Amino acid sequence: MSYADYLWTVAKCLRTDVRGEVASEQGQETLQNCVRVLTAIANALEASAATPPTGALPPLTDARTHKGPPENSALYGATEAFVAQTAQQIKNGELAAAAVRSLATWENNVIVAAVERMDEIEAAQPLLEQNPALIIDRDRLEAYLRKASGEAELRIVKFRMAMGGRSRQTALFEVEGAPSLPSRMVVQRGLPGMATSFAGPAVEFQVISRMHAAGVKAARPVLVETAEDALGAAFMVIGQMPGKIVEGDYWAANAPLPIARELAGQMAKVHAQPIGDLGAILPDPRPNPSRQAWADELDRFEAIWRAKNNGASISMESAIAWLRANIDCIQDRRCIVHNDMVFHNILAENGEISAVLDWEQTAIGHPGEDLGYCYPVVSRVMPWQDYMAAYRAAGGADISDREVDYFSLRALVRLTSLVFHGREAFEGGHTRDIVVAGAGAFFMQRLLRRLSDVLVDVLERDKTRNA
Repeated sequence: MSYADYLWTVAKCLRTDVRGEVASEQGQETLQNCVRVLTAIANALEASAATPPTGALPPLTDARTHKGPPENSALYGATEAFVAQTAQQIKNGELAAAAVRSLATWENNVIVAAVERMDEIEAAQPLLEQNPALIIDRDRLEAYLRKASGEAELRIVKFRMAMGGRSRQTALFEVEGAPSLPSRMVVQRGLPGMATSFAGPAVEFQVISRMHAAGVKAARPVLVETAEDALGAAFMVIGQMPGKIVEGDYWAANAPLPIARELAGQMAKVHAQPIGDLGAILPDPRPNPSRQAWADELDRFEAIWRAKNNGASISMESAIAWLRANIDCIQDRRCIVHNDMVFHNILAENGEISAVLDWEQTAIGHPGEDLGYCYPVVSRVMPWQDYMAAYRAAGGADISDREVDYFSLRALVRLTSLVFHGREAFEGGHTRDIVVAGAGAFFMQRLLRRLSDVLVDVLERDKTRNA
């Protein structure tokens, strides 16, 4: 039995035997993330059944020299040296377009098979609850709200943590004795002691306030606190909106068609908002949105990949090369972008969107950034041209198909660089949170699988456009 077989066996045992014996919901959450890390590492050590489409292979790389689990779940066993060699050839521009399409499709097939094996082990959905180390103190929150609102009789009567976030904690609660406040609210706090690349609560609060006032389906803003002494980190409080998350699984696409169509309208409405005073506080990675600025951004993404990846990828090299060759398609547009506007951040009730959540990544950017980000999921729910028609009908800009292709790939390359930030925090010893560990291993492999899927679609459309 190989090392990989041991890990697969342990992961399966945790799911089938141990999971039923874990009483607490937090224990279920922790166990689930342990299984995810185990399966990601098992893929890295697996003796692959895939056959590289070539005869002679270069010498194999010793997997033990890797810094950690590779992002690319096709990178294991006999495939490793072939992928590394091919990725270098693509980087050097040595292969024709037809060969790149064929190789990208081959890697996509291997990635899909590897991730599907991970899926088989975690088929049952776990229960979710809080990590005890990350609980927001109910009594401290109650005392703060009394003082901040002037409502001396305020009492928190219901309180529960909501799990799932990798950059902050969220709790849902209800109050009595405070007529000036909503009866049902949400508190969102940054991760104590952990830096983040996202906007803090103060900036997010201003964005939500603007969007709520403009009629975008955003929560009612209540208060924001930037000092850390009240709850251990900066936080904000917003009104609790009715409804349920449309699709809690980031990787799934199970939204009803009317919700997907309404999402296009909400996205167009966000993009139509004037930048105004938010321009002074929101991140603006390209203040001068020239083609050179986009090229410089791609250079930064590529540099992060080169410095932090744990193994080569045909898909990533092909995506970077395609982006570099197609920067000229980007039209000069600037607007407010959400940067995470898809079904896991959408509440719905009675078949309609009730709120767009999680504005922490909001920035000044190009409308294609939101369109490209949602493309991999939305295009599995409805024809993409129908989504774009609904977006334009609601006032959205006329974004070309080639631009959407660009931003679909860019969104995934960018997200890779963001996940590296969390993985580095875990590997550097700044946090031992299993959720962060899962993001650095399991999430990374899923992310590269999605990049591979989108790349194959883009290259096929590119072939048709260039025919």
